Amino acid sequence: MEHLGHRLKAAREAAGLTQSELAERVGMSQQGINDIENKGGRPRKLIEIARACGVSPEWLLGQSATKHDLAPPQQTASTFKQSQTQKLVPIGKALPEYDIRAGASYGGGRSDEEWQDGGVSAHQAVAHWGLPPAYVERELGLSYGHADVIKVRGDSMDDGTSAALVSGDRVIIDRKDTDPRQGGIFAVWDGEGVIIKQVEIVRGVDPPRIVCTSRNKNYNPIHLDLVGDVHIIGRVAVKMSRM
Repeated sequence: MEHLGHRLKAAREAAGLTQSELAERVGMSQQGINDIENKGGRPRKLIEIARACGVSPEWLLGQSATKHDLAPPQQTASTFKQSQTQKLVPIGKALPEYDIRAGASYGGGRSDEEWQDGGVSAHQAVAHWGLPPAYVERELGLSYGHADVIKVRGDSMDDGTSAALVSGDRVIIDRKDTDPRQGGIFAVWDGEGVIIKQVEIVRGVDPPRIVCTSRNKNYNPIHLDLVGDVHIIGRVAVKMSRM
């Protein structure tokens, strides 16, 4: 019986992408893409994967015979007004940005008390991003109160590709997602500061261990045991950068 993995493989190959290339575009590991293709199941980054392959999420899930997204319906004056009203951000519905010196290179400089329970708690936000709730919650799959914006500093995640995290970029951290088993880019408290790295879990070891890899090949991988203060803060869900 055909499952999502079979359709994903067909779509990926039709798009001319290798597993590694697709993984890079959506912020996952090659092994994560391979697992989806072989085992099926609904991936966490379904929308991003579908877009990278040029197909609709519904087609990947087997819920539609239409392979490509249909053009949006033409707006009338009333539907346009309604859509603009929906874009207004209610008071309190904004993502906080914290200046925690999140480095895309090793280091940081904030005490662990400033990043309690996987989130910033001991200092005020330096800005608030008023993104439409429908976009944040439905399109991005994030929850207000469990997502923060931080600024990338350093060049360790800058490999010169479109997927690079360049110093000055902002990223949205999903603090509800701290599971690295499918790979991806995460914000990690390394015991000294916040780092943003490609994270993979080392299986079969105790205590649990992760490998934090930079996109910039001038930086060596960092091996961290998840003990004491060291912990995964959350997955990098969105990159915001200047054109």
